[in-house]
Amino acid sequence: MVMTMKWFVSGWLLVLSFAAAGEENEKPVAAPAALPASMVFYNFSDLIIKADRIVLGEIAEKKDGAWTIKALETLKAPGRDPKQISPDAYKRAEELLNGGKSRVPAQTKPANAIENVNVAVIPVNEKVLPPPGTQAVFFLWDSEPHTDGALPLYRINHPQCVYDSKVLPQVRSGLLAPRSISDGRFLRDWDQRAADRAAQKKDDEALKKVAGGEPVRGLQLEIVRPNLMLRGDNSFQISSHLVNTFSKETMAYDGPAASYGVILCAKDAPPETGLVLRLNRFDDVDPVSLNITSLTDFEAIPGNNMLTREHQIDARKFPQLKSISGDYVVKMFYINTKDGVKDGLNSPAWLGTLVSKGVMMVFKKSP
Repeated sequence: MVMTMKWFVSGWLLVLSFAAAGEENEKPVAAPAALPASMVFYNFSDLIIKADRIVLGEIAEKKDGAWTIKALETLKAPGRDPKQISPDAYKRAEELLNGGKSRVPAQTKPANAIENVNVAVIPVNEKVLPPPGTQAVFFLWDSEPHTDGALPLYRINHPQCVYDSKVLPQVRSGLLAPRSISDGRFLRDWDQRAADRAAQKKDDEALKKVAGGEPVRGLQLEIVRPNLMLRGDNSFQISSHLVNTFSKETMAYDGPAASYGVILCAKDAPPETGLVLRLNRFDDVDPVSLNITSLTDFEAIPGNNMLTREHQIDARKFPQLKSISGDYVVKMFYINTKDGVKDGLNSPAWLGTLVSKGVMMVFKKSP
């Protein structure tokens, strides 16, 4: 049975599919690019540390603006203050002092035992929660003050607060053996993609502010022959030169995940208003190829020579191009994080980020 949960938080909409069969069936419909830029996404280990309480629960009724979560299993909870005496303990002590006997049983649980208690949650939007009667795993950390005797109260304001119940075995294992999840993995594939997009967006903001044109550890990026294509939609072609300014050979990554892109900024406009277009966007590259490299993915650039590549910036892929017009400064960038050592290179490939000098182009808004 496949259930769908609509996820609407702070003006952004996510739709996550919950499936009983496997992680690969969980398909977000809306792009995580719509998430706030400041939102932090937590890997599995950090998520467990972040959570004040982790509960396998069932959505119950709504009362006074909060939804009750019926706790089926509490996997993590705040430790009880050992100095705090429970009402039952007070009553038992009073009865023992007065009559020597008490109807209240002595506490048998250790002081640090996890109590399985229901909780109340206030979602930022009710679409955040799956339908009543649905079981889910809740990671809760944004607690609210509550009166004595009331249910612990939390706000749900992050996509990683609610998971399908199928992740329960992984969560149990992670809590029992924290070192087994210390490799940076994420609990859900969607979390990994969202984290990668958030990091990329942050990198894009930094790229806009780079003046460009300077060599970095011997490599320099130049662009030539920018030409508008004949479609009338501001698609254009451009050539890039990776120039080796050293006299000795340099290896450069040139595989399927090579990160080329362009930065467009209106003439005389502040750099932060620029537009960053990655030619290999996250969704365009097979995730497997992001981590698998071979010797054939690296090109040798002889000393005082260059590696030339032709690029097409297509408005069908980047519809933002259709809405710009006027004089623009266009730069290119090249980013590589793969050194090739494990693939057999005798010396590491060039690593880093290059930004070219800007060239002027005139765009016309599509009719």
